[in-house]
Amino acid sequence: MTRSDRAVTQTGRVRRPAAPVRDHAHTMRKIIEGRDSLSATIDARLDGVHHVSLTVTDLDTSIAWYQRVFRAEQMNVTIPHYGREETGYSVLLSEPRSSLIFGLHRNTGNRGERFDEARTGLDHVSFGVAGRAALESWVAWLDHLGVSHTGVVDETEPIPYSTVVFRDPDNIQLELIAVD
Repeated sequence: MTRSDRAVTQTGRVRRPAAPVRDHAHTMRKIIEGRDSLSATIDARLDGVHHVSLTVTDLDTSIAWYQRVFRAEQMNVTIPHYGREETGYSVLLSEPRSSLIFGLHRNTGNRGERFDEARTGLDHVSFGVAGRAALESWVAWLDHLGVSHTGVVDETEPIPYSTVVFRDPDNIQLELIAVD
């Protein structure tokens, strides 16, 4: 590529021409044919959940609750909202046994209303545990903390599984699940 083929930005960076745009049908045909399949070239399976980010009404209350319930440790970092930095930030908490990260967000647009899963967006967050014995341990822990919950609920349809459901200070439904 010659210099005349490139545009130079005001900061001196070289801007390369954009790649040609292909239509959606062409891309889908290639995926179906297997030529662009991620799994054909790399292991692209999902490997767990890295973090859960939740907008909360009272950041200090939520930090304390997630630290207490999940024994999460506050990380020494805040992250501005990507692409909307002026609207707020998140505080990160790490659950030490699984390394799951909770991002608790303060947002200037938050009017203080409690979470309602009947509205568009998140319904609930479900965390897998090792089995029914782990659920029973969680029930004892939540009882110790005074956190209201359903107790262990066993289901058989559509598959055998057991859950414990509880809510955070903003009414966000959290679920622990063991699949038989």
